[in-house]
Amino acid sequence: MSIRVVEPETIFSMEGNDRSLNGAERPIVRPAREMIIGPGDLPTRWAELPSRASEQPRLGQRDYAAAKYVLMDDRKEKGQISFETIVYKDHKMAVDVLVGMVSKMATLKLSRLDLGDAGVMIEAEGKVGRKMKAVAFIERNVYGLIMLSADSASNISDPWLISMARIMASRMR
Repeated sequence: MSIRVVEPETIFSMEGNDRSLNGAERPIVRPAREMIIGPGDLPTRWAELPSRASEQPRLGQRDYAAAKYVLMDDRKEKGQISFETIVYKDHKMAVDVLVGMVSKMATLKLSRLDLGDAGVMIEAEGKVGRKMKAVAFIERNVYGLIMLSADSASNISDPWLISMARIMASRMR
């Protein structure tokens, strides 16, 4: 399955010789809450917000966890970041979710990441003065999603965002 992205020659493909695509690896059964980014993983300038998302698994999901944080500077919000981990019944369901999301976002700037079985960074135009980015990836039967909305002037770098995804992915192994 392939999805074309911004550049006409760039293709996001889920095909390859990865063992997990063939079902050779057992599914991850660790609780989603153990794989999510917690307050201890972030710099102290990020404060946890109550998450409004229901942590009840939906159809096809085994487990779900979410966490949301806000970056404050002089009592002014500079950014928000959310982390989601969804454990699916099998690898195919996780792949289908990632491919579905990427296909819906194909008009945005997409960058393939060497992260888990497959990963992508998505950049979108936000409100004036804001940047919006997302990192989505799968590791076996687990789907990870990080969404960031921050002031354009904030120094939240792509490498930092990817490092947060790598922490999540490392907890999925």
